Amino acid sequence: MGNVINITLAVLCISISYFVWQRQRSLTRALSRSNNCLPPPQYPLLDPIFGLDLFFKNGKAISENRFLPTLQGRYAQVGWTFGALSFGTRVISSIEPENLKTVWVVKFEDWGVQSSRLPALDPFVGRGFLSTDGPEWEHSRALLKPSLRRTFIANLAPFECSLQQMISKIPKDGSIIDLQTVFFDLYLDTSCYFLFGETLGGLSGKIPPHAEGFLAAFHEALRGAGLRIGLGPFKHFLPNKKWREACAITHRFADYYVDRGLEYREKLLSNRLDPSDSSKANILLYNMAKETGDRVFLRNQILQGLIASQDTTSSLLGNVFFLLARHSDVWQKLRTEVLSAGDTLDYNTLMAMEYLQKVLKEVLRLYPVLPGLKRIALRDTVLPVGGGPDGRSPVFCAAGTHFDTSFYVLHHQAKIWGPDVEEFNPDRWETFQPASWEYAPFAGGPRMCAGHQKATLEASYVVARMLQEFEKIESRDSRPWAGQVRLTSRNVNGCLVSFT
Repeated sequence: MGNVINITLAVLCISISYFVWQRQRSLTRALSRSNNCLPPPQYPLLDPIFGLDLFFKNGKAISENRFLPTLQGRYAQVGWTFGALSFGTRVISSIEPENLKTVWVVKFEDWGVQSSRLPALDPFVGRGFLSTDGPEWEHSRALLKPSLRRTFIANLAPFECSLQQMISKIPKDGSIIDLQTVFFDLYLDTSCYFLFGETLGGLSGKIPPHAEGFLAAFHEALRGAGLRIGLGPFKHFLPNKKWREACAITHRFADYYVDRGLEYREKLLSNRLDPSDSSKANILLYNMAKETGDRVFLRNQILQGLIASQDTTSSLLGNVFFLLARHSDVWQKLRTEVLSAGDTLDYNTLMAMEYLQKVLKEVLRLYPVLPGLKRIALRDTVLPVGGGPDGRSPVFCAAGTHFDTSFYVLHHQAKIWGPDVEEFNPDRWETFQPASWEYAPFAGGPRMCAGHQKATLEASYVVARMLQEFEKIESRDSRPWAGQVRLTSRNVNGCLVSFT
């Protein structure tokens, strides 16, 4: 009797599951038909089930620092929108501006990151603005805003202290220096000051005792998290012991500062703070500690902040001087503009330097620090273009579909930028303005890089100060720019230059 009941229940469950699946399939087909959707062109895969050949091709290209030109060739071969597979999951790759606008703005709530990022990032940096969606993401994002107000980022005095240290390390006798390394040390210090209220001695070489071993552990943990995101469902095959140890070291380092933040919160709530002390007003950790006393939450946010600021503006500056060293005419024109502005370099002065802003725009076009992004469909949805033989029909995306774009490839389309697309030409911005989503160095929409104004201001300030300090720059490396792609992209060959 018991076996009969069990069999009956099993048949009933299977029947219900089949009914739900058929119902969902019917709704899916209806959505696709009602929008006249057609499938996009497909990338030719040798493995039509899992797409493993494409995975290994990408891995090889990344390891050889030729992933970005490989992507350019792929889009040139198949089109601006095409389908593929990643471990058996459907992927839509697209650089169509209409599709980017749809994913990042128009249908923002249809797309997310949590299902791909959080399982890999959780042991490292937990839940926060980089790893969650929905209300949880909104809350984390909102806590960033007070520290990124213009009144705070426009205060360049703390930044100038670190910058003077950096400039003192640069020889003026024509000796070769790798600026990319120097910029990394600068931003290690300034990012940590913004996040925690203390530098890590990247420029001075005086590392605090509690920070010993942190940087190596942080990079090991970040590398492991990136591998786990890339491997998706196969991440469990990676060895965990060394990675977990790196995560633990990173947590101990962050907790040192979180405890300070919680002490600050306790004094704030008990009215024991000096009202005239504004020294912590623009420090992210202390601003967040005003809103919450959750120790793990605060740790997650500042570590995710460190990921977001890691290698970003420093890579941008490396690219700026890589190009300026090869274009003496641009250097001289830019130096004339900066010197004519006088000694005062504040927010308004820097943003009013038209040629400086054109140079930064052109560098971010040629070598976007954020080379690409991915999203996952949270529900059945539709992209406006990319389907059919002419690529102009809508494309249906079932829940779980991955969307992949490359801002690098978008910024290198001659159809948009003209025949000199591969040339460094700041003057193109004199007359040409790209249409919506043809240029996206900081992505866009609600999840647009929260620190883009801070990054632009600081990059402007560093370039202007360097032009004040040095009369001439020369390249000391004949090798072309080669993008090393991790979470961001930078020149694998560094920025070897000399100054006089």
